[in-house]
Amino acid sequence: YFHYLNFPEKINSIPIQQITRKLHFLHGCLWHERLGGEIGKYVVRFEDGNTESIPLKYGQNVGNILVNPKFSNPDVESATLVEVNLPSTNGNNNSSKQPFYHFEWTNPHPDQKITFIEFHSARRLSAPVLLGLTLEP
Repeated sequence: YFHYLNFPEKINSIPIQQITRKLHFLHGCLWHERLGGEIGKYVVRFEDGNTESIPLKYGQNVGNILVNPKFSNPDVESATLVEVNLPSTNGNNNSSKQPFYHFEWTNPHPDQKITFIEFHSARRLSAPVLLGLTLEP
């Protein structure tokens, strides 16, 4: 299924080059997965060569953004559902509200510079989607 969507298996390098205490991910997934199923991960790479893996687990820190979350998603344990106004793609000035999930990750190495983040898909039917990433000093 994943191959038909033409999404990449991974993004190798989201540049960061900063020291930060927390990362805030605005993300979701396309379709359902079994509760606790791993649909992908972020790999945080530090300047000293160490890495930290952040698994994306359905129903825990990510949920389906394709359907009304009030009816289709379980309560996602460690992420908050938010509505994002996305601009229209057909040239008019309309926008639409799209559900995404805000997930906050506390850096276990807050004194180390994060050089970059990798974004991996587990290549399941439920594909992870990253809309935004914010750093908290």
